[in-house]
Amino acid sequence: MKTLRTAFPAAFPLGVSRDSETALSDIEFLHRISLDLIGEQDLEALYGKIVDAAVSITGSQFGTMQLLCPEGHPSGHGGQLQLLCSRGLPPEAVGFWQWVSPMAYSSCTMALQLGQRAIIPDFEEWPDIAGTDDLQAFRNTGIRSAQTTPLLSRDGRLLGMISTHWSTPHQPSERDLRLLDILARQAADLLERTIADEALREAQAELRALNETLEQRVAERTAMLMQAEEKLRQSQKMEAVGQLTGGLAHDFNNLLAGISGALELMNRRITQGRLSDVDKYMVAAQGSAKRAAVLTQRLLAFSRRQTLEPRATNVNTLMYGMAELIQRTAGPGIQIETTGAPDAWTAFVDVSQLENALLNLCINARDAMPQGGRIQLQTSNHWLDATAARAYDLAEGPYLRLSVTDTGTGMSPDVMAHVFEPFFTTKPIG
Repeated sequence: MKTLRTAFPAAFPLGVSRDSETALSDIEFLHRISLDLIGEQDLEALYGKIVDAAVSITGSQFGTMQLLCPEGHPSGHGGQLQLLCSRGLPPEAVGFWQWVSPMAYSSCTMALQLGQRAIIPDFEEWPDIAGTDDLQAFRNTGIRSAQTTPLLSRDGRLLGMISTHWSTPHQPSERDLRLLDILARQAADLLERTIADEALREAQAELRALNETLEQRVAERTAMLMQAEEKLRQSQKMEAVGQLTGGLAHDFNNLLAGISGALELMNRRITQGRLSDVDKYMVAAQGSAKRAAVLTQRLLAFSRRQTLEPRATNVNTLMYGMAELIQRTAGPGIQIETTGAPDAWTAFVDVSQLENALLNLCINARDAMPQGGRIQLQTSNHWLDATAARAYDLAEGPYLRLSVTDTGTGMSPDVMAHVFEPFFTTKPIG
């Protein structure tokens, strides 16, 4: 809410005599007031003109317009009357009545309590105000009498007050009160409009501020999700590596045993001078070392962090090359079958990610077959037409399908509904 402490030039000359004012017909007078109020676009000037009109109607020496502050307002003045504009009040009086409590003694608080116009013909004759700071403030200002007319919205809500004050005891006439009622109706409509406009401007400002930060917040949220997805992807890799560990350790032991045995036999043959047998043991040791190197390279390529690097890939070759690794991971109770399409199209894919996905699918398939079973890996060519492409949210064209089929227990409908969610898992935490 805006607080106006300064007086504005009167829209209606206060020096005009009451005789000349009454010479005008009430209709002409109100018409002139209405045109002046409706044509005013400046909010502060509008408040001033409303007060000037009330002073002109009643011939008072002072005038004020107040706004009722809603309950719970952030200013802490909820339920109090805020001074919007005044005429004739000295600065100390403006400060004293800037915020008026409902417990104060004045015509405006009386109208607030009654819910209708309040008239005090003489403050000195009002017993309730005797001995209060409010009476002293009226005396200091030179105010002896007052009237307050409520400003009500079209649905009956109290918006504020228009008050006029005289320096002598005074009882406003019926004509003055009738004209004040008409002025109050116009002022309430204008005030209600300005309150709604101010609320709209505040909402638009909040919306603009929200829009200004929305892009930044979306970018930050996207970055967080990408980081979380990368962490999840890496943890899935590590989980798969953990599944590999047991089988690989056994295989490495066998390979190392072959190398160690070949070296021991070579040492014996050299000691015995039987050099003709050394070559075959050396070939055996080298073969075991090469197989160990292949396993090591696959494990390192599978577990390392890396950005997506899609390239043209023969998926049949990848699938056949993974078969031995998958068999070791699945264990002896699982039979691995591979069927590659003889005319399989080349696929544009990140090899490491495809290996990761394939191995994880096979691990899940193995877990669904605790009593053993069969996992079948198969490639096939597929052309997606416009309808099928829309269903999969893909571009129309040729695609290579790599399928993993098992003889396990399958998935429940609840799990199936979430199977493609990136953070969904049926595995226990930890």
